[in-house]
Amino acid sequence: MTPPSSLPHLLPGLLGRLRSLESECGDAVLASLLELMQDWAETGILPEWEGQPLDAERLRDLLSTRLMECFRLTGSAMAFGLLYELNRRIFLAAISSRLRKFYFALDPQDVLQEVFFNIYRYPHKFQADKEKAFRYWASMIVRNTVYKSTRDKDRQLSHEQEDEEIDARPDQGHRCNPLGHAIHRESQRFCDTAYSLYLQLYISAYEQLSARERQALHIVEVEGRPYKDAVQELGVRLENLKMVIFRARKKIMRSLAHAMSSVDSWRPEMVARSSLGRRSESQRFGPSRNARAEAGLNLPPASSQG
Repeated sequence: MTPPSSLPHLLPGLLGRLRSLESECGDAVLASLLELMQDWAETGILPEWEGQPLDAERLRDLLSTRLMECFRLTGSAMAFGLLYELNRRIFLAAISSRLRKFYFALDPQDVLQEVFFNIYRYPHKFQADKEKAFRYWASMIVRNTVYKSTRDKDRQLSHEQEDEEIDARPDQGHRCNPLGHAIHRESQRFCDTAYSLYLQLYISAYEQLSARERQALHIVEVEGRPYKDAVQELGVRLENLKMVIFRARKKIMRSLAHAMSSVDSWRPEMVARSSLGRRSESQRFGPSRNARAEAGLNLPPASSQG
């Protein structure tokens, strides 16, 4: 929009188009403003509006509010064009000021076009109940449009940075040696086995629940249905259903925690050492008495062994 000090110089150019628009819209307030503007253009003396001086800034607010109201009621292209001429520079200055706070560059002209596009799309949301109605309403649109534009730009830059990091990352798949492949396959098999065992533990804990608890969990967690469906099928109140599901989950978690605690206390190296010790003893002293007995050997009495 033009600065307030230069607004009187535009009065002669505005008056003709405003007269045409007033005859098209039939706005009584706009007609009164036209008379005051005509006197201002002829005499150069500030007129009064409702007992207060009508300076350039107040005249801009009144004109913008009436033009927006005319556009809302009639969809007049002339009204929208005058709105753009009156407010373009001020909107652009406000957008540029807001964009300076961000580290990336956005074209203020692009944001300005988006602002007027939103004004054009949502005239039904405008209410001309105050002199500065358009100023307040348009300021909100400017703020929201700047926020959306900067958010989209920041998201775009984040995706570009992630793509660059992925592209710059070396391809480890082709550089992996046979030992690395073997370790990867072994780890994958171990994870699959551990996951299967954990699922078996979960199933075992699930089977220990009551029939109502199993049915409630199946409806909510397996089928993914809302609580109201479970309430209807089980015939309980919502509060009772939540308590049933809560207790069922606690029972499962307690059972899994108990099972995992016993797993944590298990040490494979202890089993390996025990097996190794038994093999060493067997190799040193020969087969045990029980093994020889099972093989059908005649064993001397225990007292005769020395």
